[in-house]
Order: sequence, then C-alpha cells, then structure tokens
Amino acid sequence: MSDFNLNGEDFKSKSFSIFNNGVAGKVENVSISIDKKQPTDADNAPDYKVNFTDENGSVNMGIYYPSSDATEQQVKTQVSKALAITRAIMGNDYVFDAVSNAKEAIDLCMKVSKKNSEGAKVNVFVTYGTLGTPKKYLGVYKIFDFVEQGGATPSKLRRTSNPAKPQYNDLMEAIEQDEAPANVATPATDDWI
Repeated sequence: MSDFNLNGEDFKSKSFSIFNNGVAGKVENVSISIDKKQPTDADNAPDYKVNFTDENGSVNMGIYYPSSDATEQQVKTQVSKALAITRAIMGNDYVFDAVSNAKEAIDLCMKVSKKNSEGAKVNVFVTYGTLGTPKKYLGVYKIFDFVEQGGATPSKLRRTSNPAKPQYNDLMEAIEQDEAPANVATPATDDWI
C-alpha cells in the first residue's frame, strides 16, 4: 500500500463549475453529446445518457428502453424524448427509417443524434424538478418541450405553470435544506478517540 500525502494534489479541493451558473430556465446554444450504456455501467444506468454542456458545466438526462410491463403511454413518452433530441439536432424535416418497436426507435434516434451531435447547438430547459417533486440539483426533468434546435424561433421552451395542478409546476429555484432544530443535542464527536 502506498503512502498518503494529505497535502498532495489528490486531496486538495477541486473547483467545479455549475451548468448555466445554477440558473433554471431556457439555456441557449449548448453542446450536446450522447453516451450509450456500457457493460461496465451499473444495472440501473440509463440505456443512453444525453449530456448538455455550456461553458460552465454539464447536465445530463437518461433515456431508458421501456420495460416489458410499460403502458402504451410510458412507451410513447420514452420514444418521444429520444425523438425530441434527434429533432433538435437534425431538424423537424429529417426523415427516419422504418422501425418495428420502441427499442429500435430509441436506438435509431440515439444513433442519428450521436453521429450528428459534434458541433450541434441546442436550446434546453433546465429546472430544479417540480413543486411536487423537487430536486436538489439543476437538471433536465421535463418530459416534453425540454429541447429544441439552437436559435429556434419561436421557442417552445417555457416554464410550466398550471394553477389547477401546481405540483407539476417547474421549480425554478434551488431548494434550501431545513436547519436542524436548536434544541437537538449534538452527539459527542470524540468518544472514539
């Protein structure tokens, strides 16, 4: 076993950048790349990981093959997400080859997207989840209207705000962790010494 140099570079704090400086909303002209799941990846890793990168950092979203017990709507949703990514890169007029099932549709969309992603710029909508499902980190959480071609006019990317169903409204600010109550005793930290 090698020695540890606690003052060395391996243990120094690393600075990191946050996608769009942590600001939720529409982010214009970002790079896009696609990674296919590898045999060494975790079992629950997405079948494809779509990365959106600006000058400050990256966010990603997973594209999964529908499970064998998925409803028709769930299958359509997964295929629609993959299709939206390809349309953002290739344009709405791109003509696809015929496919016979959802897995083939997702594979075709991701193959075309990956092949044409170098140098492509897209707009993406990022949030901190929804009011009903808040997330700690900025990400791509929308199911529909989350990506479009860079420079699209008019833009379809906008905040979801529905007074009738506020739980689905986009969360545009990072959630703050609650502070511990003042009357909670702090456990002793030196008992093990």
